[in-house]
Amino acid sequence: MKRTTDTQTRRDDVLAELSALQPMADAVRKLSTAAGFIEYFLRLEPLYATRREAYEALEDRYAAIFGRFRYSEWRAFQVVLSRHRKKNRKNVNNVYGSKSNIDVHCRKLNDDAVAIRDNRETEESGSSPG
Repeated sequence: MKRTTDTQTRRDDVLAELSALQPMADAVRKLSTAAGFIEYFLRLEPLYATRREAYEALEDRYAAIFGRFRYSEWRAFQVVLSRHRKKNRKNVNNVYGSKSNIDVHCRKLNDDAVAIRDNRETEESGSSPG
């Protein structure tokens, strides 16, 4: 794009406008994400008679802050919440693995600890490993 004085002036105006914006508070930034919205929902859920009431209260607050609703309706949020829970359930299983994977990992850690202890004892006694 060819730079002209007009283009440069308009660019400077936009950048000045953006520079004047205040940074979002951490809580607002968090609420702006799907995961943050879900986290606030989970905190509100036990404080309302129904899950839907908690969702609607949160949506009302979200709309007051952002000028629009996060989700089109309760059912759309339920789908997102279900996917979020399913994803996190998988992540927990991937991190910790099955019981057999944990046992194998623990055995390896124990074997490594025994080898380190044997090396230290050998070094302290001054004899060569047998």
